[in-house]
Amino acid sequence: MEQHSRPLPYWLFFITGFLISAYAAFIKNSGEYVNQNAMTLFIYVGLIFIIIGLVKWAMQSLSKKEKKVAQQLAGIDDIDYMERKINSRNKPKPNTINPSIYCNRCGARNPATAYYCSSCGNSLRQNN
Repeated sequence: MEQHSRPLPYWLFFITGFLISAYAAFIKNSGEYVNQNAMTLFIYVGLIFIIIGLVKWAMQSLSKKEKKVAQQLAGIDDIDYMERKINSRNKPKPNTINPSIYCNRCGARNPATAYYCSSCGNSLRQNN
């Protein structure tokens, strides 16, 4: 079974980056003997998280603006409705021909491949 996970929000990257950078800077400037290069590396890692958060925020806001522009150009009130409609066109159509057989005893509709009625259990096939 395939699981779809939601992407992490941009603000989580901001907070994580800020906390990593701030804590590394605090440790680096605390006056205790620490590996200065390691703390500098952690500051840069925190800044990378902040940059990733900025990029995710920009992409998210651009996506919303693109939807609004497309909505205005097309004169559509609900762009999400149009996206669902377009996506539904691309889905394969279900088989419209659905052969069925009916039970002689109760009249229930059953698939053509069934051997017994799903309602009453009567045999749907004649033994010759």
